[in-house]
Amino acid sequence: MRHVWILLSLAFQMMVLRADSLEPGRLHPKVVCETDRQFSFALYLPKGYREDRVWPVMFCFAPDGDGAEPVRRFQAAADRFGVVLLGSNDSRNGSLRPALRAQEVMWEEAKRRFKMDPKCSFATGFSGGARMALRMALSHPGHFAGVASIGAFYPGTKVLTGGSGLAYALVAGFDDFLHFELMDAREDLTRRGWPVWAERYPGPHSWAPETVCTRALTFLVLQASKRGLMPIDPAKEADFLKEAKAHAKAREEEGELLEAARLWEDLVGLTNGEIREPCLKEVSRIKALPACAQERDAESKGRALQEELEAGRGRPDWQASLEKLAAQPRPTGAWGHSVARALNQEAALFHEVGFEAVRIKEWPKARRAFESMAILSQGNPMPLVMAAQCAGHVEDWEGALVLLTRAEAAGYREADFLESAPAFAKLKSDPRFQALLGRLRGTSKQ
Repeated sequence: MRHVWILLSLAFQMMVLRADSLEPGRLHPKVVCETDRQFSFALYLPKGYREDRVWPVMFCFAPDGDGAEPVRRFQAAADRFGVVLLGSNDSRNGSLRPALRAQEVMWEEAKRRFKMDPKCSFATGFSGGARMALRMALSHPGHFAGVASIGAFYPGTKVLTGGSGLAYALVAGFDDFLHFELMDAREDLTRRGWPVWAERYPGPHSWAPETVCTRALTFLVLQASKRGLMPIDPAKEADFLKEAKAHAKAREEEGELLEAARLWEDLVGLTNGEIREPCLKEVSRIKALPACAQERDAESKGRALQEELEAGRGRPDWQASLEKLAAQPRPTGAWGHSVARALNQEAALFHEVGFEAVRIKEWPKARRAFESMAILSQGNPMPLVMAAQCAGHVEDWEGALVLLTRAEAAGYREADFLESAPAFAKLKSDPRFQALLGRLRGTSKQ
């Protein structure tokens, strides 16, 4: 009998420990899946979470398997609307089969651990993670209410099959090389009459800011409310419309007229009656501006530029023409975005080539790829650091130091990483390397 009480006591302690470890209102970066312990996820339970009620769940995917990153960005919105956030630590870019397995394990774990709303789940992700998010929603018809796609959309070919019961938030950086994929998806979804909110933000192919993520989830929740899947809150809907209109006006004031027109167009699709009419007038007014037509023309030329560069990848003069384009003063406005997208598209290719070469330890090839990437992605020090590591692996210490000095000039400050990187182990005794570390640490303290 004593053993029974000991076992019961231990079981109770485990329950207490588990409850404490899953405290609401706090990010838990690694929760091991009980159904398959080789998988884990980041978790955020909204403030006020209780185990005795049903909750909508948002499944989050990052291209590098860092589940905590998207969870952090949607945390504020999760508190506002009462949504549980799960971010996969195992689904990442690369082989599809293990990513799909990680996705399904997280789905089963959510159903087992939480009182998950069977008809009102959401999914989100960035880049390859966005493709996984849409794939998950399409794989469980009737269980998902919406998808927030950041920096990518289509899970395979650019033909969407299924998904008629979903709302879509599509967001991307102004300079994202996959910008046109998101804009084409917006046109496709709008033609189908499905609810869509498309928004762009300053920057390249990168995670959206928290404010944009909050607006995206707000839109998805409001659309779910209209379908009777979540409680209707007229005040929150009014707040969203007010904020969205202010955002559209701010984009116009910043000179992003085409973006402002698209935001007003999306608001037209989300409103009716006396609210819709002013939105229609804003669309017509902005599109009639000569500057808006110029932006549209620059965007069309930008699409053509991306297609031209992609088609010319086999030409002998391809890389030289790229570097010539990158060396020109960077234009501003819509054409500036177009040039940045084109260069970022080709930089992404060099990124893929470089990492494949690293995988098979072809260090000179990897170094050339990362140096080319650095030329195209001006101001980004990371390709220079990666090229320096490749130089270190073949013991070209002079080349590594030159590249690291250039990375420092471009804003790199991670001294601890350089000191611990195996590629630079034999550089530690070099006074120039130590001086570089000292400068980086001195700068980081200012």
